Order: sequence, then C-alpha cells, then structure tokens
Amino acid sequence: MRNRQGDNVRKLLFIILLFITIFLIGGCKTGGIVTPGGGTGPVLTTRKFHIKWYFKINWFKNLYIPIPIDSEFQSSTEHVTLSPQPDKIHEDPDYKNKIGYYKEHTTSMDFSMIFNITLTKGSQYVNPDNIKPYDTTSDIYKTYTDSNSEIQTGNNELISLAGLIVADEVNPYKKAKYIYEYIRENIGEPTSFALPDAVSVYVSKEGDCVGKANLFVALCRIENIPARIVSGISDIKEGVWVVDEMHNKKEYDICVWAEFYLPEYGWIFVDPEKDDSFANIPDYRISLSKGADIDIDPSGSIYAPWFNMPMVSDWQGGNYTPIQISGKYPLSLLVTEIQ
Repeated sequence: MRNRQGDNVRKLLFIILLFITIFLIGGCKTGGIVTPGGGTGPVLTTRKFHIKWYFKINWFKNLYIPIPIDSEFQSSTEHVTLSPQPDKIHEDPDYKNKIGYYKEHTTSMDFSMIFNITLTKGSQYVNPDNIKPYDTTSDIYKTYTDSNSEIQTGNNELISLAGLIVADEVNPYKKAKYIYEYIRENIGEPTSFALPDAVSVYVSKEGDCVGKANLFVALCRIENIPARIVSGISDIKEGVWVVDEMHNKKEYDICVWAEFYLPEYGWIFVDPEKDDSFANIPDYRISLSKGADIDIDPSGSIYAPWFNMPMVSDWQGGNYTPIQISGKYPLSLLVTEIQ
C-alpha cells in the first residue's frame, strides 16, 4: 500500500514538473525573458511583424526618411528595402539614428519602406531598492543630461518644479515615477496649437505627446537622470492602417514617448501621454529615432527636434517641415504578423 502511495506521489510530482517545463518553454516562445537585475519577466512578450510603410509626395528639395534599427525594445530588424533607393544612407553623429536621404525632385513620387522587425510590449522589471550609482563620466550620462532647444534644463521655473516634485527623494527610479505622475495629473491635452518645448508645456499646463515627453525628459535631466525622447509608430497590429492628409490618426499613431536610464537595467520605457505606461510598454511600437535636435542632413545643416515621419527641407534650405502628404496615398501602413 505504501509503495503504491509512493508511486502515485512520484507520478504527481512528475506531472507537475512536466507542466512547469512546458509553461517555461511556452513563455520563452512568446517573449518571456529574464530581465536585468535578477528579476524574471514573463510579463514581456515579443511578436515579429512584416511592415510596409508607404506615402506620396509632390516635390521636395531634400527628403529625409527615418530607418528603424535594432534597439532596446525592437530586434531582428531585417530586409529593409526603400523604394526608390536613397541617394545616401547615413547616421546622425550624436545618437546614431539611421536616415535615408534623397536629393531634390520636382515631380510627384511614390515612396515605400519594407522591413521585418520583432517588437516588445509589457512590463519591465526594476527593483527600486537595487539601483546602482551613475557613472557621470560615461557618454550616456553626459549626452542625456544635457540641455537643448526643446528640453531646457537650465530654466529656473523647471528647476524649481523638479525640486517640488521629487522633494528629498534620491532614488532615480522613484524620482522618475514622481515626475511621470505629476505630468499625468497636471498636464492636459492641448485645446489649440501648443508649443512642444518643456517650458511652454509647463507654463500652459497642456501638451501633446511631444510636449509631455519633452517635459518628462527635461525634469529627469534636471534631477541628473539620463533621459531621452523616442519617436516612432505605436499601436502596431495586423491590418492596413492610415494617417490621413491632416495627420489624423486612423488606427495607428505617429507619436513621441520617453525613456530614462538606470545602471545595469538600461533604458526604461515611459509614455507620459498614457496611464499605466511607466516601465510598461502598453502596445507594440516601432522606434524610428531616439534623441532630440537630430542632425538629419548629411552636411550637418538641418536639425529635427523629433523624427518619426519623413521630412522635407523647404526650398530656401536650413528649415524642415513634415511632408505634405497628398492624393490617394497618405501615410499608410501595411502590417502582417509573422508566425
């Protein structure tokens, strides 16, 4: 009798171990990963997509197209094809974004960019009590705590605001979360045209995705937390999606969000435009560029405060504007999930 009971117990243990093994293998296939700092993360999932992004433009002096590359939350970027071929593909010197450059055209042209990419969504693991100190001599720290035209870290109003938000907190993870919560609670949607720089957003108490990301990054940098804006496409899912002639969203979104840096954990996702988006990626997103005041021209003469759609310089040069999409081909996105 005891032997039978022992056999039954062993069989039960074997079945339990078998189910655990199957669960762990299944988690790996759907993107379950081990996250930095020793935490396990079945909360992160990955999916691979085939993307075709296409649009039409009537004329341009210089055209610049952001090209996706592997980064923190996207990988296996492959088979990138641009049609027609760019006159040059280059990297900006500060952030290493990849840019397709086209010289002047005076006739209407159809453009497309086709690629495969693996995207990530879900919650990141961070142990707030296990944050290492920053290396203040590192390139990441020096680059992403600096000031620029949209992220004015030397502004006295923003310096005072950052101090009020974080009070006597010294933990960079907790300080960044307080800043995120302040923006969610105090910065509304724009009621009319709103300047997107950090100071203007704070003064007006309203801003779009760009403005809120700029304010988050500025306040983090003031508190000596490396941070940056990220420009790209959100809400990636299967189907044919369109942003129309007025850049209105139709099922996918051209947007800007933010990331801040923690030693040993790397870059942490934040979208100040959305609830429940601190260290949590709410949807699959394609990052097209990182950083602000991006040097998009091979000659170093044209800078973009953010870069998440094709841009043209005007006929006089030295300035840029988002392309004026026209005809029956607005900014369209064809998405197929790859099994």
